[in-house]
Amino acid sequence: MNDHLSQTPEAEKDLAQTPWPIIRETEKYLGVRFILDACASRMTKKAPYYHGIDSLNGGCPVGNDGLAADWCADLARLANPLNSRSWDRPLLPAVYCNPPFSLASDFINKCAEQAAKGCIVVGCFKDAGDPDWYQVMERTAAFLIKFDGRIE
Repeated sequence: MNDHLSQTPEAEKDLAQTPWPIIRETEKYLGVRFILDACASRMTKKAPYYHGIDSLNGGCPVGNDGLAADWCADLARLANPLNSRSWDRPLLPAVYCNPPFSLASDFINKCAEQAAKGCIVVGCFKDAGDPDWYQVMERTAAFLIKFDGRIE
């Protein structure tokens, strides 16, 4: 029996999204605020601004191609008054990225590229182990958080 195999229908594999409690706990743990979702839709975005195919038609548009964008420049432009309340712990602006699984390799490389340019990038990727893109992630990430099982 292969109960470790995904039960997600093929048509839905690129549509998974991270639950809000995970987003908020990650922000709190890292001391960041997600300002830009690098790969989302108006309905799935986890930040005020996002790149996605519907972003030019509503929501808080930034652009429709997260892979072609300069996320660090976007953050510099979009993340202004995060630290206006002096009694709060300062929050660092960050990019969140949970791409479709079919584009994982492209977005892993983009995350590594943008992080090397100096912006904080947090990615949510399947623990795949074998693919080349996963090896790139393990080599380039500052740290990894691995969950047991599927996040619901």
